Amino acid sequence: MFFKNAVRRVVVSAAVVAAAMSTLVVPAQASMEGCNGVACILIKGKGLHVDFVRVGLEKFSFDRYAHFHIWGGGIDMNTPTKTYSWDRGISYTLELSRSLPDGAQICTEGWEHLPDGSLKSFGRPCGTIKS
Repeated sequence: MFFKNAVRRVVVSAAVVAAAMSTLVVPAQASMEGCNGVACILIKGKGLHVDFVRVGLEKFSFDRYAHFHIWGGGIDMNTPTKTYSWDRGISYTLELSRSLPDGAQICTEGWEHLPDGSLKSFGRPCGTIKS
């Protein structure tokens, strides 16, 4: 059991490092979702109108005590610091219900709060709003 967990952690760590080397940018015409590292973003809407932005963890990832920074299209905010969890459905939803400029890019970056008080980025996915 210990060996399987150790191997899984090494594989996950390698995937996080590889994914962190590039930022995912996906057009969000009506809606989009994507992940980078283990941070994920979901933008829901139609055309330039965005209903909401949801940020959370990638499927099957470990829980993280963290916060997300969300920015772009006139947004610049941090989510509450708490334990985010894919399997327990703990994410953060920012209700917008407004139109954003064509070409606006909405991004999020996940920041894990480590026991020593430092922060560690675990992904930065983005979506571009297009008409």
